[in-house]
Amino acid sequence: MDQKLNLSSFRLRPATAADRPALDALFTSAITQLCRNDYSPLQVSTMVSQATAGRYDLLISKSTYYVVHPADDPSHLVASGGWWPQRTIYTDEGSETAQYEKFDPRETPAWIRGIYVHPDYVRRGLGFRIVQECEAAASRFMPFTTYMLGSTVNAIPLYKACGYRVIEEHDVSVTDGEMMKIAMMEKTKGATTVALDDFNRDVVLVEVDIR
Repeated sequence: MDQKLNLSSFRLRPATAADRPALDALFTSAITQLCRNDYSPLQVSTMVSQATAGRYDLLISKSTYYVVHPADDPSHLVASGGWWPQRTIYTDEGSETAQYEKFDPRETPAWIRGIYVHPDYVRRGLGFRIVQECEAAASRFMPFTTYMLGSTVNAIPLYKACGYRVIEEHDVSVTDGEMMKIAMMEKTKGATTVALDDFNRDVVLVEVDIR
């Protein structure tokens, strides 16, 4: 969208099971439209299938996955994201969780998970803000000093603006043996972030509601 948005009328809250249909629609729109220039149609469809297969159900059940919506329309989801104190290990197909790494609170980073912004709302500060809120929520749980995430190619600029750096790039197996590139990114607490104005942020999201 070229038109500026009044983000002061938006709210952030924990996602619930009732949000699943709207979340699946958000995942589908974000992936199909925002990833198509960097990934093949097969890779895009695989990402959609994985995201809509209940990948974030555990986070939703633990109130560590959040959604952003207009204040007057809680069912209209425009962005989402969450965090978890463990790195999730998936099968090659990526659709189901195979295991969780052992959680060592002295060494384990907080993992930022599932950041999605509807294509109509990109580059308006929503992605930036929801990453910040996930980091803040994780730090309320435990004094993490490091945050990590896996990023698609198209989202790397957003996370760099949030203070993350690429530490590794690797290929992940998808359907029919095709590989897709993912960047592992890391941020240490206190890392420099890009000024919001430099990242085309128009209005600050206010009155965030995270319990």
